[in-house]
Amino acid sequence: MALDSGRNYGITGLIDIPVAAGRTAVPISLAATVFGVAQSLRAEAKNRTGWGSNGSQQFRSLNLGGSGSASAKVRSDLSPYPTVLRNVVGTITIQFDTGVTLALPVLIVGWTCTRNVKSQDQWDIAIEWLKNGPEVITAHGTRWTCSMGGFSPTVLYENTQLTVDPLNLQDAAFQSIDLAVPEATEAAAIAAYVTGSASAPRGNLVLRTHQFIRTDSDGGVLLLAWGKRTTTEDVEFEQTRTLLDPNKLETSGQKTTVHLAASPPADPPSA
Repeated sequence: MALDSGRNYGITGLIDIPVAAGRTAVPISLAATVFGVAQSLRAEAKNRTGWGSNGSQQFRSLNLGGSGSASAKVRSDLSPYPTVLRNVVGTITIQFDTGVTLALPVLIVGWTCTRNVKSQDQWDIAIEWLKNGPEVITAHGTRWTCSMGGFSPTVLYENTQLTVDPLNLQDAAFQSIDLAVPEATEAAAIAAYVTGSASAPRGNLVLRTHQFIRTDSDGGVLLLAWGKRTTTEDVEFEQTRTLLDPNKLETSGQKTTVHLAASPPADPPSA
């Protein structure tokens, strides 16, 4: 555990300190006395400003993250550097009081070592980390809570495109929708939106393709591509042609039709 100062508080885990008298010994990776700890939690904001926002920015939170740092002192006869720094992961435990802890899975991303000029027998070290998983809080009593709230689908301003052909042949549109889709019901929820709620931004357009890009556990971005015809019609029309003979002797035509069957047709019998 860490140095006591009134109450029992400190930090353990990737940075372990000398064992005080009367305490159970724990494996140590660095003999250091921790004097300061800073930890911040944050939720990255996803911009979902779009149609209906009336000029105001709209956001929702993505995955929870955070960062922190600790300052400590190491005796000069001990190495102030860890044996390995790259991809060092583990758990930092911040103890606020006896039995009151916050355990953080972390990735060490920074390590600074300086000589303490006032106390020549010690090194000053600073360790920086990024939160690498869900935290575990123990014995903190009643914690304040708030509702997460729901988010209706929003057609984003970002990536919204509209192509207009004066000859009305290549009209097209592209929409980006911020969609709240739980992981467990992803396929059904996307299908329900595409078939029931998706709306072409301009008349005489049909949905060609849709693509869902998940950004977090609560949802992602649904990309809708609209055009004058479907992808099935692309194939059908690609091989459709007509030859007209003014003398009506060699008029002919050809049309290729795609049959979307559950399984391909059987091979013809061999001769």
